Order: sequence, then structure tokens, then C-alpha cells
Amino acid sequence: MSKPRTTAAGVLALLALAAPATAATAAHARTTSANWLNVAVFTGSGDRELIGRDSATLHCPDDGLATGHPHAAQACRDLAAADGDVARIAHRDGMCPMIYSAVTAKAYGTWNGRHVEYGKTFANDCVMKAQTRAVFDFSVPAAG
Repeated sequence: MSKPRTTAAGVLALLALAAPATAATAAHARTTSANWLNVAVFTGSGDRELIGRDSATLHCPDDGLATGHPHAAQACRDLAAADGDVARIAHRDGMCPMIYSAVTAKAYGTWNGRHVEYGKTFANDCVMKAQTRAVFDFSVPAAG
């Protein structure tokens, strides 16, 4: 009984057939496992009292697709450091005024293939930004 022979030409032919499928699979994986979050800030607290203020969709790493977020690149870095969990973002030290002006921050999306949701009401904007860094910071950078 003779053994089947694998020729170099046969191997190259199989690789040529597999290459497009591999490239398509890799492109699909990049599309479906992309890290993205819809983030929004509302004035007020409680679901019935919320007034929409700012929102954007972050695509991380920041690929220029984020619309309406003035600090998209930094927000993506903050999220990456916390593995997409807004609650795990390292708080920024600082002083905030003790003025109650409730704001609610909400986010949902996908991070490393898992569903992510976040929602929290803060005493004011300063406290929110101290605890979530750039993710919910919609302040426009000063020109200069």
C-alpha cells in the first residue's frame, strides 16, 4: 500500500484557498468584538426626572468614529485601564463644591465581547467627573 504524498503545490493551493476565509474571519472578529459604549449625562435623578443633556458613542480604541465627545481618546484610555467597567475607573483627587445639582450618568455597550451597563446619580458635575474621569466629561477644551 502506498502512502499519500503531499506536494508543495498542493499545500500552497490549500493555503491560497484558506487565506480569504481567514481574512474574512479576522475582519468579522474585529467588527464583532470592538469595544464601544453609548454614554450619556442627564440633569436630575430618578428615571422620571431626567433631562437629557449630553451623549456620544465611544469606539475604543478611539478610531475617530466617536461623535460629540470632546475627550474620546482619553475616555477610551480610562475605560481600557478599568477593563470597560466605569465603576472601576480610578477616582481623581480634588475638591468639589458642596452644591447639590444632581446629574445622572448612564452607559451601555460591549467591552471585550461582554455586555456592559452603568448608571449612577452624582451630587454634581464635579463629583461625576472626579469618579468617572473623561468618560462623561463633555466640557469643551479651552482654545489656546
